[in-house]
Amino acid sequence: MRGKVVNKRRTLHLLPITVVLLVLWASGAVAGAAAIPPVSALPGSPKRDLEAPPDTAFALTDKLHLGLEFELEYTLDNNFDLDDRNPDDLEVLQVQTSLALAYVPSPRATFFLDLDLSQDFAFDQQGEEESLAELELKELNLTLREPSSRWKLEAGRIEFSDERQWLYDEGLDGLRLSYQVPSDLTAMLAASRKHDIELLRRGEEDQADYFEFRLSRDPDNGRVVSLYALARQDREEGHEDPVFIGLQSEGELLDDLEYWLELAYAGGHGENGRIEATGLDFGAVYEFGELALQPSLILGYAYGSGDGDPVDHRDRDFRQSGLQDNEAKFAGGVSSEYYGVLLQPELSNLRIFTAGAGIKPLRNGSLELLYHGYRQDKVSAAIRDAEPNKDPNGISKELGYEIDLVAGYETKHVETKLAVGYFRPGDAFADPGAGRDDDALFLEFTIQYEF
Repeated sequence: MRGKVVNKRRTLHLLPITVVLLVLWASGAVAGAAAIPPVSALPGSPKRDLEAPPDTAFALTDKLHLGLEFELEYTLDNNFDLDDRNPDDLEVLQVQTSLALAYVPSPRATFFLDLDLSQDFAFDQQGEEESLAELELKELNLTLREPSSRWKLEAGRIEFSDERQWLYDEGLDGLRLSYQVPSDLTAMLAASRKHDIELLRRGEEDQADYFEFRLSRDPDNGRVVSLYALARQDREEGHEDPVFIGLQSEGELLDDLEYWLELAYAGGHGENGRIEATGLDFGAVYEFGELALQPSLILGYAYGSGDGDPVDHRDRDFRQSGLQDNEAKFAGGVSSEYYGVLLQPELSNLRIFTAGAGIKPLRNGSLELLYHGYRQDKVSAAIRDAEPNKDPNGISKELGYEIDLVAGYETKHVETKLAVGYFRPGDAFADPGAGRDDDALFLEFTIQYEF
């Protein structure tokens, strides 16, 4: 196994050589360049959410475009150990500046850089303060396209993100090739590696390699459908090598009715044997566009299979790719964690029911109230990648429920978000012979200014 790891490293270390060759090809095309692509076609534009890179809308020259953002974010974690007797509140203030540069020497080539400088100030219940500074390279890539054909090649640190960030939302080092077959069908092939690049101190070691093939159809009716196969090869101790085969779809089903669908089968090799697991997430948002305040109704259901027999050498616990953020918009103008802004679980051994309603009290403002009910698929004394600092008791499946309030407002240069989450633990968090545990609260306020 160790020999195979070395071979994979050597294969992916050919990436810098590939990039140099592509740069030489691109620079040779400058002399015959036609019109430069419009700003809206450059990386970083249009903006997707608060986590997206700045719009590269400021032209330094006719070929060099700049984007700048300044962001303040305040978060409060209250009683995340679900025990009022043990004070564990945590407050964090983050100050972040983001810089994006797009250099377009010709219609064939675009160089893109996204760099984030942030400072975290954390205060715990005892008044102790911790300050952390980070300078993170989010994206650094070259995109090549042939104006007269349908293909596009990206190399370097590339942003991988799907609409609901259910599969991934991460900067990965690698190559991605896309080819548009007919007018509405695109094929994509990618090989990448997750490796955090933190420039002020040593970041994490290589975690995993990813290989993906995807077919996407985006017809005129707006119902996007994608089929994909994604293989992950872990590089850590106790490694897993899952393979995901899935379907993603979203769009307008009827007038004023938007839907989403995520369906995946996980196979491959896990710590407990062969993986045989399924995941599902579907729902809809109906907006009453003709009524005052444009009210909307939200319904969703998510299921990640669990493993009721951990010793049979078959791992039926569904897990996500490890790159997911599980964040998207419902009917409002800002994104939020759609499995709960407080709990934020990975979809594994879970059944999540979501219901909610939203209004738009202002032209550029939205307000949503959401309910999430959580239940384990199989009784277990663990939750995969969830926020509360306590494991369930392994006796009950009832994890509890969460109520979220998400508000957002945006103008041309300013975007704000307020998210409040209240978690009421269920019987799965009750100690034997005692009542259920205490409630938890989460608060997040973000304001972002784009120059």
